[in-house]
Amino acid sequence: MIVAKYVGRHFFIIQFIYWPFTTPIFIGTQEFWIEKTWQVLKVLFERRRVVQGLSGIVAKNKS
Repeated sequence: MIVAKYVGRHFFIIQFIYWPFTTPIFIGTQEFWIEKTWQVLKVLFERRRVVQGLSGIVAKNKS
């Protein structure tokens, strides 16, 4: 089960339940959700990259 929650100007919950319960719950249009999901994923990946970069710098400075 994948549950994505985004709290902001638009509040949404995306819920994917694996077969045999493949019923994604969308609040809003499908295009809206695809766009928002993509934005959230992009932000998460960018943040992760930044955090890894910072922790790499900190590790270098400590040694």
